[in-house]
Amino acid sequence: PTKGKAFDVDRTFLMKLQSTPGVALLTEVIEDNALLRYHDRQMVVKMRGLSDNYFGQSQIDANIREGDHRLHRDSLAQTRRLKLAKLGQSAHPADVDIRTPRGLGKTRWQHLLSLNWFRQHQHVLLVGPTGIGKSYLACALAKAVIEQKKSVRYLRLPRLGEELASLQAQGRISVWLKALARIDLLILDDFGLVPMSPSHQPLLLELLEDRQQRGSVLVTSQLPIKLWHGQFHDPTLADAILDRLIHNAESIELTGESMRKTNQRPPTSEDKPEPKI
Repeated sequence: PTKGKAFDVDRTFLMKLQSTPGVALLTEVIEDNALLRYHDRQMVVKMRGLSDNYFGQSQIDANIREGDHRLHRDSLAQTRRLKLAKLGQSAHPADVDIRTPRGLGKTRWQHLLSLNWFRQHQHVLLVGPTGIGKSYLACALAKAVIEQKKSVRYLRLPRLGEELASLQAQGRISVWLKALARIDLLILDDFGLVPMSPSHQPLLLELLEDRQQRGSVLVTSQLPIKLWHGQFHDPTLADAILDRLIHNAESIELTGESMRKTNQRPPTSEDKPEPKI
């Protein structure tokens, strides 16, 4: 047909175009080459709308699939981080009891959960009697760090001696130290409960040295900080370790009754479920 002259469009042809991807482009070609009658022009407009909806929905579907894949990848990564952490307890920040008096109020707990200390590569020292909830708090903070897509490793110091002896026998201490140097938050639980072997104590200095301005350490202990120096065989080594640990740390001294005893009380009408310590 000659451009500028009206002609009858094959209705069957137009109906077929409705199911054809890219129909908007085809209808533009038709309009560019002919002046359609009114009802045929209306059909072309309708087909263009169908085409736009088709491609628009396809993009939406693609975005949904990409979102699902991203969520799946994030979930797998989160599972790997939790597995790597080897936390001693299953804890969550929202489950921490801040009502029971023990030197940890809402304001201070929210401050710790802000993770500003972590972002600034500072350390946290949780000190208090047995059963006060130090390990639970440490694992809850670890969970908050993991939720920020950062790595955590939990080490219970009373059992660490056996692991270190095995690593030394295999000649893999340097590999172990390098792996821990890449961890964002290192938890040392129950420091001082069992004295470290004099041969293993220098490794603690290496751990801290590797983390200078690159990572944080969270230590829990029943011993008051003033007694930590006496836990080391070599006073010079003790000075070096505590200088790196204490002077760049936030210390929290927990006091009060054992949370285990508190959790064993007969519940009252005002009580809420307490976390396992």
